[in-house]
Amino acid sequence: MIIGVDRNQLTGSHKKSNEVNHRRMMAMGHEIMPLPLPYGDYIQVTPTIHETIIRRGDKIKKMDLVNDIKIAVDRKNSIDEICGNLCSTQREHERFREEAITAQKAGCVFYVVVENTEGIKSVHDILKWSNPRLHRYNKINYMHKLGKWQNVKNSGQRPPCDNIRLMKTMMTMSAKYGIKWVLCSPYESAEKIVELLGG
Repeated sequence: MIIGVDRNQLTGSHKKSNEVNHRRMMAMGHEIMPLPLPYGDYIQVTPTIHETIIRRGDKIKKMDLVNDIKIAVDRKNSIDEICGNLCSTQREHERFREEAITAQKAGCVFYVVVENTEGIKSVHDILKWSNPRLHRYNKINYMHKLGKWQNVKNSGQRPPCDNIRLMKTMMTMSAKYGIKWVLCSPYESAEKIVELLGG
């Protein structure tokens, strides 16, 4: 299978975090092809998509592929990352939501693989997760009330997202935009992505 990988996943900080997965995919016999993807990080390069790639050549843009992608997989390397995408800022939430809406309108099945080392396997298991940023936020507030750590500032006016809010937001995104959440360990991630793409 030829796996189309969003070009952003092959540069900068993304490159290092994806290297292991990409090596695993190639070891399974799959080819990695960098592409400008309109949503998600991974797709299967079908004959229809391959024809578009050949026709457009170097001029290929994200929007050229929108209606050809039937399955897309977005990868998050931690629960903290998806928490940031959904709950940190309005801008981040809107960016993620727009990707999901674009996929939904194109009739694409949109999976989000969330890697974690906490043993969390489903959206309901998010209740077992504890946001380390929230813990730090609460600790700083507590110390300030004791008159200590006055030189340590708390980031933001409102506390970071807790597990209940994150779980509810994920469930809402599924109900409204059809996102299918897949939670697994980093060691299962490459195989899960390939499986979801139909490999």
